[in-house]
Amino acid sequence: MPTLNGLDYVLLFVVAFFTLSGLSRGLVRQIVDLVAWVGSIYLAFSFGDQLAAELNRLFNLDVHLSQALGPLWGDFEIGAMAVNILGFVVVVCVTRMAAELLANALDMVAKLPVISSFNRLGGAALGFGKGVVIVFLVASVARAMPAGAFSAHIESSQVVNAVLRISPRFYEQLRDFILRVRPLV
Repeated sequence: MPTLNGLDYVLLFVVAFFTLSGLSRGLVRQIVDLVAWVGSIYLAFSFGDQLAAELNRLFNLDVHLSQALGPLWGDFEIGAMAVNILGFVVVVCVTRMAAELLANALDMVAKLPVISSFNRLGGAALGFGKGVVIVFLVASVARAMPAGAFSAHIESSQVVNAVLRISPRFYEQLRDFILRVRPLV
């Protein structure tokens, strides 16, 4: 049996953490959370600037924030940027709060005796899948980037080698992208 190195244990811990978290939270909660995050980010990109403009119209925030943040950040449009960020964050937070109310209502149904077991097992399966995807992305980036002395750990990692066999084509595309990037300076 091949031996595991420290990186393997860290990556296996990530998968175990997401699996146990999924078991604890359940499939319904995880699906609602995933849809809520995607939806809140979409809505924030779609309506955050409109909310920022309305907040700025009502409270003249860009002037106040420029005066408050200008000395710290320099003499550029920090107030306008801060108002845009605020609009984005407010839309994300409001959407997440609404999704949380929906998730709580659905959790009550998901805790019924027969449904509860399937909900927890489905949550563990989805959590396992999320953990594997995260480990796959980390392994792909770690293997694709020059890592110096740490590259020996990456090359000898049983987990990295196993997850990269899931999609060698994606790894190759990511490696080509990373190697193609040039510094901006």
